[in-house]
Amino acid sequence: MHRRGELDRTVGLLPMGTGNDLARNLGIPLDPDAAVRLLLDGGHRELDMIVDEDGRVTLNAVHVGIGASAAESATRFKSTLKVAAFPLGAVIAGLRHSGWRQRVEADGELVAEGKFLMVALSNAPGIAGGSAQLAADAHPGDGKLELVVSAATGPIARIAYALRLRDGSHRYRDDVLHTTARKVTISGQEFRSNSDGEVSGPYTSRSWTLHPAAWRLIAPPRPA
Repeated sequence: MHRRGELDRTVGLLPMGTGNDLARNLGIPLDPDAAVRLLLDGGHRELDMIVDEDGRVTLNAVHVGIGASAAESATRFKSTLKVAAFPLGAVIAGLRHSGWRQRVEADGELVAEGKFLMVALSNAPGIAGGSAQLAADAHPGDGKLELVVSAATGPIARIAYALRLRDGSHRYRDDVLHTTARKVTISGQEFRSNSDGEVSGPYTSRSWTLHPAAWRLIAPPRPA
């Protein structure tokens, strides 16, 4: 719809995926019958959209580093383990990788450079089927990206980071940068990107820009 210029149309969602992160983050029922009733009775909400330089759209979050590796590892378990495949994929990725050397720019300014476990841009709080709160303060309609850069590359640090990612308290660690931006560029050592669960790459440089209020979805009203 973005590429065809059809975002003036309102979208409805029936959650039929594995993680259903968009539905979870917006309070859309995971039960198909309840979701259909919402399509008939729900209101319209204007939501933000993350778009890369090739026009690829992300609605929830983009991960570079351990997030992409975890998604790749989880893929083979999704058919049998469903949502439980996500934490298993994270464990496998954490054992295999200790970080990537990268440069991170936010709105044209250098904000981090070094060896990082994860660089993530989030447009909503929960990822991985609700098993992780990447950016607890994020909302897909607030007009800003939450940027998380983790330098927790040591063996113990990786475990501690993963445990605190579950409730969102990872952002208070000394080796984690948490800020907001409208455009983010990541460059450096070859990396893969995980966009809403879809892994692409490898890349040595990638940019993402937030498009505020770019589309409309039928969803429950935002909690006060």
